[in-house]
Amino acid sequence: MRLNRMLLDLIGVFLLGLSPCLVLANPSELTVQVMARMESDALEKVYRQATQRAKPPRPVPKLLAIHGVLPVLQAQLWVDGAFVWFQQGQTNPIAARAKGLRLRAIKPPCVSFDNRGQRHHLCLPQAEQ
Repeated sequence: MRLNRMLLDLIGVFLLGLSPCLVLANPSELTVQVMARMESDALEKVYRQATQRAKPPRPVPKLLAIHGVLPVLQAQLWVDGAFVWFQQGQTNPIAARAKGLRLRAIKPPCVSFDNRGQRHHLCLPQAEQ
């Protein structure tokens, strides 16, 4: 008995959701145009949600090495799945496939840079003694 009551409530909610369509459209439009639009809107929403979930997270930038002699230091990084090579005194990378990168500073053991307007500060791990 309770299952039937729940089923009736679901049908009632569904019909209440369709009532604006029934009032605004004549019956032939409801079956062809309005129902098709409702279906395409629902499919678009499901597709949008599925594609947002499918996007992999961006990889975390990593500082690989800092080398050179002051004042000419160079830093090698891994940013967005691409190798990036910065040189002290130049804001743009020497070698990079990723776009939107700007060097702020190389101060061993750390490097500061901007990636598409987002500031990053990476440091090399401390060696255990």
